[in-house]
Amino acid sequence: MKRKRGVEIGILLGSGLLAALALMTFPVATEAFVNCGQDQTTLCNNANSTSVTDCDQDGFTDYEECTGLVAGSNGSFLSFNGYNNRTIVSNNPEYLDPKLRDVFVVLNRFQPTSTTDTRSSLIPSGSLSSLLSSYASQSGLNVRVHEIQEPAGATDREVVYRDSSGTYQKALRLTESLDASSDYGSGSVGTPNAQDKATVWTRMIKDRIDRECAGYTASNCVDTVGGVGPAAVTENYIKYVLSHEAAHMNKLTRGSVANYGGHHYQSSTKGTVMEQGIVSASSQGKWRFYIPTTFYSTNSTSDFSDAKLNGL
Repeated sequence: MKRKRGVEIGILLGSGLLAALALMTFPVATEAFVNCGQDQTTLCNNANSTSVTDCDQDGFTDYEECTGLVAGSNGSFLSFNGYNNRTIVSNNPEYLDPKLRDVFVVLNRFQPTSTTDTRSSLIPSGSLSSLLSSYASQSGLNVRVHEIQEPAGATDREVVYRDSSGTYQKALRLTESLDASSDYGSGSVGTPNAQDKATVWTRMIKDRIDRECAGYTASNCVDTVGGVGPAAVTENYIKYVLSHEAAHMNKLTRGSVANYGGHHYQSSTKGTVMEQGIVSASSQGKWRFYIPTTFYSTNSTSDFSDAKLNGL
């Protein structure tokens, strides 16, 4: 995202947490028709270990999502519960679901590399799953975000490798930097199986907010999602960039438009996550950052169509 007169321009941005989250590549084969309109239990009861059907099109077969991934078994690098073995807890994020798209993300928070470096991560505490949940739920996207560590034994973000077919599925990777930059975030546009690695420059975000709010009291530095004071606004802004970047890496995006800095919609004060950046301005005696939390709006129906088509 390039900076330009208070508007952040994301040249390569794209999710974000929160996240077009889409569509991961998956194995293709000829097989009997599977009714993907069945409920989860019925779908799982009929899932076959030799099937490559992927009803939610997230890169994991129905069988994998029903029975789970077990590290070291069937080429998997990651252990994860399947739908049939889920813990009965409302909205439990720790299992796969053949009817719900699963997105795996490796989040590398800043870590100092020397004892003289006293800087620390500016990313809000909590899992990326919780940080991005508001974007997914408010947008109506059928998705579950899982934050994971780099899978043990995997190469370059690989979550699962299938020995029988020679296919694999990767996670996204988001990396925090506290260095100076001309961007707030930058990443590839594509699917998780592409070279999808994004950087979020959180210090640049904090510096922008501190600079623009310098002439206002803390209570008059606000955003449109309830943040009051530079610290709260910084957290919300970072969540937005994480979500925006993650979505680019899942193709939740429109075609590239030069005037909007790439795969974005035009920035506005009533916008969507996939706009080119954050607008800020003086309003009613306050300095306000207009931070979107949805992937669509009533006056931008094509954005919602993209989200429904590609999924988060």
